[in-house]
Amino acid sequence: MKGRLKISLFLLIAILTLNALAIPLAFSSLEIALVLPTEIYVDPANNIFDATTNGTIGTLFNVTMKVKNVDDMKTWQVGVYFNDSVINVTKWYEPKWDPNYVFYGKTTLSAPAPPTVSYKHISDGNGSAGVGSTLMPAPSPGGGFTGNGILCILTFNITATPSAGETYSCQLDISAPKYTYWIKVGETAKRPYDIYTNGEYQNSAPGLPYSVTIQAYCNTEGEEVSVSIKKDGVLTGYNTPHTFTDLLGTHTFTVPITDPNGHPFKQWNTDETSNTITLSSSGTFTAYYESLGVGRIYVDPPEIIDPTLKPCQTFQVNITIDNIVNMAVCEFNLTYDTNIISWFGINLYKVQGQVPTASLNIDDAAGYLWIKLIYKVPVTTATFVPLVKIEFHIQALGATPLDLHDTKILDPDGKEIPHDTIDGFFVTLIRDVAIVNVVPSRTWAYPGWPVNITITAKNLGNVSETFNVRAYYNENLIGTAPIVNLLPNTERNVIITWDTSGVPADVVPADVYQIKGEADTVPYETNTTNNIFVDGTVQILTVIRDVAITNVVLWRNWAYQGWMVKINVTAKNLGEVSETFDVKAYYDATTIGTIHVIDLAPDAEIKFTFTWDTSSVTPCHNYTITGEATEVPYEYNATNNVYVDGKVKIRFLGDVNEDGRVDMADISMLIDAFLAFPGHPLWNPDADLNEDDVIDLSDISIAIDHFQEGC
Repeated sequence: MKGRLKISLFLLIAILTLNALAIPLAFSSLEIALVLPTEIYVDPANNIFDATTNGTIGTLFNVTMKVKNVDDMKTWQVGVYFNDSVINVTKWYEPKWDPNYVFYGKTTLSAPAPPTVSYKHISDGNGSAGVGSTLMPAPSPGGGFTGNGILCILTFNITATPSAGETYSCQLDISAPKYTYWIKVGETAKRPYDIYTNGEYQNSAPGLPYSVTIQAYCNTEGEEVSVSIKKDGVLTGYNTPHTFTDLLGTHTFTVPITDPNGHPFKQWNTDETSNTITLSSSGTFTAYYESLGVGRIYVDPPEIIDPTLKPCQTFQVNITIDNIVNMAVCEFNLTYDTNIISWFGINLYKVQGQVPTASLNIDDAAGYLWIKLIYKVPVTTATFVPLVKIEFHIQALGATPLDLHDTKILDPDGKEIPHDTIDGFFVTLIRDVAIVNVVPSRTWAYPGWPVNITITAKNLGNVSETFNVRAYYNENLIGTAPIVNLLPNTERNVIITWDTSGVPADVVPADVYQIKGEADTVPYETNTTNNIFVDGTVQILTVIRDVAITNVVLWRNWAYQGWMVKINVTAKNLGEVSETFDVKAYYDATTIGTIHVIDLAPDAEIKFTFTWDTSSVTPCHNYTITGEATEVPYEYNATNNVYVDGKVKIRFLGDVNEDGRVDMADISMLIDAFLAFPGHPLWNPDADLNEDDVIDLSDISIAIDHFQEGC
């Protein structure tokens, strides 16, 4: 525009100068070109409905796509996006009877053919539709449409209506130049519009009265508590959700500062810390109360792990309470493994100056103690208080839980007092380490190859252990590795690497070596037979066996979906003996074909041609082509068995211009090359969709069948 303005000013000055000098002009008139912006828009722009009257489900409405200021247009396409969860497009048509139709009185090729619409569901609430038309046959310059006019009319259907007080709305969005464009006569490039004006859809339903829901309340530990709910000072109920319905406005709700169990109010779920909350919008509002903590009864100490304790010795534990309020009765059952320990004695503690009345049921053969304690004066304590001392006799080495269960703590009214229960655990000294597995990383190797020996050690005792493990081939030491602080009943893997350089190997057969793992004996070890584990063998080889894929050649680097792609794969025997194996070709991880090779001589190579049928693959995707030779026994180098060479891009059938979509631009290119053949000046091999060496209506028909398919 700046350059055009300078020229106009220069001409204006020249005219004024010539007039002033009374010099006659050499032309009768001066025309100054004015280029107006091209525009596409939706008419009407606003499509507004009432869900209770004219916007019910099944209502149809039309929108018209119009353009301004196009110049010699031969092809157009419109792609429209909308919320397909509330509306959908049902049909389209070109108003060929209307003089304002852009191609009025001319022959056109439309895609898809009306009334069918090329509709695509993209994601939830996101759909698109595409339509288009082109002049047929391709016009000469000046034979297209110039000016303002109608492209087409689309019919939409209302498929969902909003609830009371809601509005469903979306744009009728035509603003993506990739899908909405025009093409000028004599060109193939898509032209975007300078201005895109979308339409709007809106469907509203009248609102309902304002409402607020208050949930049942929970304290910070998730425990439901009883609290009162008030509305305008009036008690409404306990422990149930309550709905308040009123006209829109501001409302105040109050909950007590403590719940019936004395838990203090903390805050609302809105972070409001006052027990009175003022609301001006609907929603769910929850009050939270602090927990004062839960009491407990437990075995003290909770664990006894002492390697100095041995059979015939004794140990003691207490049954203790903590943070218990108003306790009148305490009852519990303690069970244990009678193979490890047995009951030896019981003592009752005086609690807050009183000795309880006790009921006992002891069955040492079954391994349980049942005790019930009754206190005349209820006991309240915020700190730990022992109730009973129990002494046990150690029968044998081992471990046993001290399982505290069926506990009851009651207040004077017989109401249970909530509490936690914590068990105990006793273990005597056991020291036992073992090798439980030995795994070589491979079962054969060539001299010099490293072989990793994974040894799994386990601590079968009950104290942590530090010791060494060793790996052997036959009776030859491979190496040693330490294991430090291995916890009881846990395993640990160590890897010892075997350097096979210099290890003897025969040609046929190869030497086979036994692999062994061994652990040190720890002090006082109870079982040394499990310190050695023998498993697995490794062969050492010298005759090299190696096949490889040395080349993969593609006949083309792109194809339409359904076309055949030729792939040459070359295999070679790099080893020292004849080999039989398979040669395969892949696109990504899918097999194209397999060819069996028999007795390929050393240093010989062979070439195969695979044909890939692309009918089942996905367009708009680049597929990696790979050749592979299956491994032969004792393969010396497996890395050269696979050869990757290039990618093949698959297009939608009809995507002539390779922009990822079959649309009017492609159909326009097909028409431009209509009836061309190899050697013809208009020949375009990409337009020969059915590969019959002529571009005709069969190719155009194929493109129309795939119209609006795209990435």
